[in-house]
Amino acid sequence: MLDFQLLGQEGAARRGRLTLNHGVVETPIFMPVGTYGTVKGVMPRDLTEMLLAWGASARSWSDAEALLEELPQLLAGQRQESLSPTSLPDILITDHRLPGMTGLHLAQSMVLHLQAQQHPLRCLIISGDTDPVEIARMHASGHDVLAKPFRSEALLEHLQRLRAERSA
Repeated sequence: MLDFQLLGQEGAARRGRLTLNHGVVETPIFMPVGTYGTVKGVMPRDLTEMLLAWGASARSWSDAEALLEELPQLLAGQRQESLSPTSLPDILITDHRLPGMTGLHLAQSMVLHLQAQQHPLRCLIISGDTDPVEIARMHASGHDVLAKPFRSEALLEHLQRLRAERSA
């Protein structure tokens, strides 16, 4: 069973409910990606729970490779069912230091994949990096960067701004 219900719309921003065989997904969807301990003091599960408490839909992956491995299936489901673009994520939240690749590389890969679906993706890279070259590279990418440690209010402000930018 597959069904999409539009719950509300303001400008280009949409809120909906996607019903799949394995459950219901509320949109927009935020996608935190990181390994345990990568976001100092916040585990991926805790970050996901925080997003859910704020009323967002969220799904987490253990690492970048797990997300990229599953991405073709997510995109195939998108094409196969001719779903609204709201079934894809709106915001990617990732730590910068990931095993196997950086959060910046993951963000760039995800943006390219979703642009091919005509679906804009905003990215928030969380970093405790102190290397000025690496910090400059993240900021030059055009993605939002949130320095560790951070307060939950700062995270919420970044997410609200990214969502507003996506709607504009």
